[in-house]
Order: sequence, then C-alpha cells, then structure tokens
Amino acid sequence: MKAVGDPLSNLSRRPYLLRAMHEWMGDAGLTPHIIVDAGRTDVEVPNAYVKDGKIVLNVSLNATQRLQLLGREFAGTL
Repeated sequence: MKAVGDPLSNLSRRPYLLRAMHEWMGDAGLTPHIIVDAGRTDVEVPNAYVKDGKIVLNVSLNATQRLQLLGREFAGTL
C-alpha cells in the first residue's frame, strides 16, 4: 500500500521500461520497432508507407537522430 503523499504514486514506470527495452535490444543486436497509428491528427508520417492506417518505424540508434523516449511521446528524427 502506498503512503499518502508518496512521490512515486504518480510516477509511471512506462518510460523507464521503454528506454530499458530499447537499450537492451540495441545491445543484443536486435532492431527495435514501434507501430504508429497514422490516422491520428498529431502524427506526421510519409503516407506512402502507411498500411491499414498504421506505420512501422525502425527506432534503432542507427536509424534515428536525437531520439527521446518520453512517457507517451517520441521525439527526434527518424
């Protein structure tokens, strides 16, 4: 049970796990990918590569520049 006022109660583990998996996959020689809902209004992707409303992006260190994995967002150049 979390104590009242516990600073960890609102802290999501998701961005930490995502960054750890991304680093582990790179270290293991695997290629991390993400699937993006291309139909969202806040998503800009090349339509030529969209299939069934989704696009698969290679987010390996070699395929990106200044990639930032933030909570529910990705920033950088893919």
